Amino acid sequence: MHSEVVTVVMSTYNGEAYLWEQIESIVSQEGVSLHLFIRDDGSSDGTLGILREAVARYPEVVSYDLGENVGWKRSFLLALAAAPRGDFYAFADQDDVWLSGKMLRAVEMLDSRSCLEDDPKLYVSNSTVCDCFLNPIGFTHAVPLDPMEKSKGELFVENEQRGLTFVFNEKLRQLVLRVVDPGAKGHDWWTSVLARAFGSIVYDYESFVLYRQHDANAVGATPGFLARLKNWIKIITSPGDLSSTCANTLLNVFGDELQDDEFEKFLKTVRASKKSIRNRVSLLGCSDFHRSCPSGTMILRVRTLLGKY
Repeated sequence: MHSEVVTVVMSTYNGEAYLWEQIESIVSQEGVSLHLFIRDDGSSDGTLGILREAVARYPEVVSYDLGENVGWKRSFLLALAAAPRGDFYAFADQDDVWLSGKMLRAVEMLDSRSCLEDDPKLYVSNSTVCDCFLNPIGFTHAVPLDPMEKSKGELFVENEQRGLTFVFNEKLRQLVLRVVDPGAKGHDWWTSVLARAFGSIVYDYESFVLYRQHDANAVGATPGFLARLKNWIKIITSPGDLSSTCANTLLNVFGDELQDDEFEKFLKTVRASKKSIRNRVSLLGCSDFHRSCPSGTMILRVRTLLGKY
């Protein structure tokens, strides 16, 4: 049994259908001590009853807090801020299932990483995409996608890591909590971008999470061509994720600490792209401004010219 304590952070919202199965998979983790902290984001179904039952059954392991509905992106950050302190922290979605060795694997890989003790560290892994009955469909990473092989700018543009696999240390937690308003990006995007900018990311191609797909997913995988096509159309026509606003937040909150002239220059180019078509064309010329597939790069460029980046 590892001496380090892992604090698992979850945000729930009307999750009664699959929540109990996920809680059981978390409290059944082997080889580590953990605490599961859940922030409910204003559920109106049977979720609160499940949370009360979980605390009654596992009083030393599970605790929860009831909050007003602020949406999952902000709710996860509020949960992370309110959760009990630990040696490591992990994000958990309400509808997945963890394999019993997930936490042990992450802690061992983080402990084995040779870097300064106070260096921000993040563990990420593959995950198994499943249908609502947990029948496997595929993997989120068909091939290894080590984020440390991307530049900081490339990871800003295309972040393919899923928060449901994340485990990280206290130093990275402190950085993430400086992001008061996550904007259009989720907690997992911010966590991995900050880990890449200021520390290191440990990548594991193995999967230890059953990533359940169902109609109520806040964010889901798109394994089929038609699903991807619909997603591309939705992305192009959506109002915009305002990555320029996120670049502005990074520069305002962390600018003096970036210590990377190329990344800082890239963020300033992204921020300026909202102001004029000339600035958008300048952004298109940046070497980091692309995605891993031609269709993704095309969509990115169209959205940028339309002022939606």
